Amino acid sequence: MADTGFSFLSNIGLKCGEGGYVAQLAWAAIGYGVGATTGVTLANELAGRTRRTVTITGDGAFAEALSALGTMAQLGQDAIVFVMDNRVFGVEQWLINADAFCPAPNPTPFAGLTTVPQGHIWDYVKLAEGFGGQGFTVSTNSELSAVLRQIATPPVNPVTRRPTFTLVAVRLPEKSLPANARWKMKC
Repeated sequence: MADTGFSFLSNIGLKCGEGGYVAQLAWAAIGYGVGATTGVTLANELAGRTRRTVTITGDGAFAEALSALGTMAQLGQDAIVFVMDNRVFGVEQWLINADAFCPAPNPTPFAGLTTVPQGHIWDYVKLAEGFGGQGFTVSTNSELSAVLRQIATPPVNPVTRRPTFTLVAVRLPEKSLPANARWKMKC
C-alpha cells in the first residue's frame, strides 16, 4: 500500500505479485493510505490470504488519517505502517517549488503551508501504543534492520489479546527527495 505523494513515487518500481500493490492516484488525495490499509487487510482476510499489509506513507498524509490506527487495533489487524517522517508535505512543496529541496548555502525556504504543523511534537511510539499497537522510531539503516527483524512476528495487544499493528517512523532529512522526483529541481 502506498499513499499518494513521494511514498507512491518511491515505490513505482516495486516488484510485487498479483494483487500485491495498492495505490491510488485518481484523486491524488493524501491521507487515504492508513485507512485503506484496514480495507486491504480485511480484503486479504476475506480472500483467505495470510500475508501482512505493509503501508508506506508520509507524515503529512499520516496526519490526515491517524484514527485508522485504533480501528486496526480493534479489529486485531497485524498490519505494518511505515511513516516517512521529514516534517514537510514534501509533494506539495515539490509542486509549488522543487528548488526548495536543493542543497545550497542559501536554499529556497519551504512554503509555510507545506510544513506538517504538529510533526515536531509527535512521538510515534506513544501514538502507536496509545492506539493499541507497537511503535518504533528509526533514523539509520542499522536501526531499521533491527526493527525489521523484531517485527517479523506480529505483536499482540495485551488488552484484546489479538494481533495488532506496528507503526515505524523513519526519520528523514526534510530536504530528501526520491531519485525519480529530482528532475524538477534546477540546482
